[in-house]
Amino acid sequence: MRRLRVAALMACLAMLVGCGQPSGSGGQPPSNASIQANPNPVPAGADLGATTIVWKTGDGSQGQVYVSEDGGGENLFDSGTDGSKEAPWIRTGSTYEFRLYAGSAHKSQLGSVRVSRAA
Repeated sequence: MRRLRVAALMACLAMLVGCGQPSGSGGQPPSNASIQANPNPVPAGADLGATTIVWKTGDGSQGQVYVSEDGGGENLFDSGTDGSKEAPWIRTGSTYEFRLYAGSAHKSQLGSVRVSRAA
């Protein structure tokens, strides 16, 4: 009888562990969410440099990409379930952080990438 109770308890625990919160609602981000920059670092040059940001939320839900320059405030860069967009204003000496957030609440970060420019 004791073995049966222990087995039933283990089965219940396994079900609870497998039923985490869905992404975007405070749970863990989807494992296939991603954000990348190409090229990174941006090659040196006389004019402003450019990189292309590519992202996906990983579960088909909406997301927003924000950018921060040198640790400053974030500005909305783009949004969508996935996409790519060029950032043609990368300056030498600055560091840009692009952050992907789930939904539009700007609370659940799915990933980030830092971009710099070769001197």
